Amino acid sequence: MLRTRPTTEFTGYLAAWTSSALGDGLRATALPLLASSLAAGPRGVAVVAAAGGAPWLVFGLVSGVFVDRWPRLRMMVAVQLTRAAALGALAALVAADLVGIPVLVVVAFVLGTCEVVFDVAAHSALPSIVPREQLQKANSRLLLGEISMAELAGPLIGGVLFAVAAVLAVAVNAAAFLVAFGLLALTVGSAGRPEPREPGSIGQDLRDGARWFFRARTVRAISVLSVAVNLASGGFLAILVVLARERLGVGAVGYGVLVAVGSVGGLIAGAVGDRLAGAGQRRAICLAAGPVIAAAFLAVGVFPTWPVTALALAVWGAAATLFNIVALSFRQAAVPDEMLGRVTAVHRFLVWGALPLGALAAGFLADAAGVTAVAPAAAAVVAVGVLAVWRPLSQAPRDQFAL
Repeated sequence: MLRTRPTTEFTGYLAAWTSSALGDGLRATALPLLASSLAAGPRGVAVVAAAGGAPWLVFGLVSGVFVDRWPRLRMMVAVQLTRAAALGALAALVAADLVGIPVLVVVAFVLGTCEVVFDVAAHSALPSIVPREQLQKANSRLLLGEISMAELAGPLIGGVLFAVAAVLAVAVNAAAFLVAFGLLALTVGSAGRPEPREPGSIGQDLRDGARWFFRARTVRAISVLSVAVNLASGGFLAILVVLARERLGVGAVGYGVLVAVGSVGGLIAGAVGDRLAGAGQRRAICLAAGPVIAAAFLAVGVFPTWPVTALALAVWGAAATLFNIVALSFRQAAVPDEMLGRVTAVHRFLVWGALPLGALAAGFLADAAGVTAVAPAAAAVVAVGVLAVWRPLSQAPRDQFAL
């Protein structure tokens, strides 16, 4: 049996998560701006961005093995301290005017590695912090904090701080992770500790996790749909700035509003996600999210205007967030605790890997057929994903979605 903690301890966990999300949002702005300020050109900026994303490909799967072996909250504490130290060192180098692209590549890779471990450990630790029946409520609040900080407040604050002084943006970024470290340190206990077991080799543990994932029909189906949605979303968002400029006739402000609208849709979904808590409602969300997202992309393809695109992004943000809340809660409840880190790692590896692939494909498609071809193609990708998983999801027993 999992050991659960009083729900009051979730408050500290949520505060630490929110502070960490703020750090992610600050980083998302500070590092690209810092790279751009070094006159490295687009290639230099892209290399820094690639270094930040590469750890998902390098460590995405193996991270789950260690998350299933070691105390999860303690891993999260160590990761936050490492993030704060890396950014503190970067702030010192910025102040001394000793920063170049190689330094930013190393820092971005370290921060990306920390993100991989933190993400897998955090999702795997939650079932030991809150009771099973409160997982959906907890995930709704966590995603609400993540969207508000990582997608809205963080990038905005980071841009303002960087405009004042680059070192200030980096230092505040370090402070956000340091606060998260302190809050998590206060939460550490037996929560998040996997059940004792005799570990095998890393390779054997990886195979066991992958085998469980691919044999679990409903868990696998939800992940397949997530991959399809991320392939489409990664492609559409990658060319959104070009679509806004060339077809919608809006500049930087209009593009910024479009990005924010998608986040606002996610915030609304996060605020109501814990209320859709019935087993039938959860299954309905899993079945409806894909068609709704496909319809949103298709609407942009058929009516490429700013109002339609804004509405479509709001719908996309709400549907994707509701689906993520339900899918995450379902997986945490369905997967055995001793296997949760590895199964989560397999899922995150596939889902996060789909984003850059979608972006790359959208770039080639836009060059070949025009930027307006991307939205219908995104709709088609999601539609294929829906068709692939409709039978296993619709035939899954209703009580399988109960928490």
